[in-house]
Amino acid sequence: MRRLGEVMAGLRTSMMLSVGAILVALIGPAASAQSMDDSLTAAFNLCLSPPDSPDAAREVLDDSGWQPSEDATAIALYNAVVAFNFNAADLAYTFTNAGFMAASVLGNSALGPDQVGMELDGYRIAVLGISEGTPYCVLTGPDQLLALLERIGFEQTTQQISGVLGQTMGSLPGGHQVAAARVDLAALEPLLMASDLPEDRVSQILSTISPSTVHIAYSEGSE
Repeated sequence: MRRLGEVMAGLRTSMMLSVGAILVALIGPAASAQSMDDSLTAAFNLCLSPPDSPDAAREVLDDSGWQPSEDATAIALYNAVVAFNFNAADLAYTFTNAGFMAASVLGNSALGPDQVGMELDGYRIAVLGISEGTPYCVLTGPDQLLALLERIGFEQTTQQISGVLGQTMGSLPGGHQVAAARVDLAALEPLLMASDLPEDRVSQILSTISPSTVHIAYSEGSE
C-alpha cells in the first residue's frame, strides 16, 4: 500500500507539472503579445509627449523593455527615407540615397550627437531633436506597428498604394502629424533580384528593410 501511495503521489506531481506546462504554453504567447503592445504603446506615448532630455527618453524606453542600440537611429532613418522616397524605376538610387540621407541627418545636419536609438525584438525607434527643441520620432518594424497606430487614434487624410509600397498620411490626437508606410517585402525581393544591384547588396537591403515605418512629428502645444 505504501508503494501504491508513492506511485499515486508521483502521478499527481507529474500531472500538475504537465498542466502547468500546458498553461504556460497557452498563456505565454498572449502575455508576450500584450507585453509587446505595452512596449510599443509606451514608445508612441513618448513620441506624443517627449521628455526634456535624451536621457529621460532613454529611461522611459528602458523601463518599457527597449534596449540601447548603436545602429537603431541609422536603420530607422534608412527605412524612412526608403519608404517615403521609393522609386521602383531606380532601385539603386532609392537605396543608395537612403543610406546617404540617413548618414547626413545624423552627421551633417543641425542634430547634435546625443540622439536616442533603441530596439526591441525587431522594432527600432529613433527619437531625434529633443535637445534641439524639434523632437520627432521614427519607428520601424513588423506590421504590428501599424495595427497599434490605428488603435491609438490615427486618422488618415491621404493614402497612396503601389505594388510594393503603401503610404498613408494623417494625424494622431492632439494634431501630431504622422506619415506611415508599409513595404511588401515579398513584392520587393524579386524586383531587387532582377535589378543591377549586386547579390550581396540585395541581401543587405532585405535584412535591413522592415515592413512598417512610422514618422511622428511632435506638435508643440497639442498635448
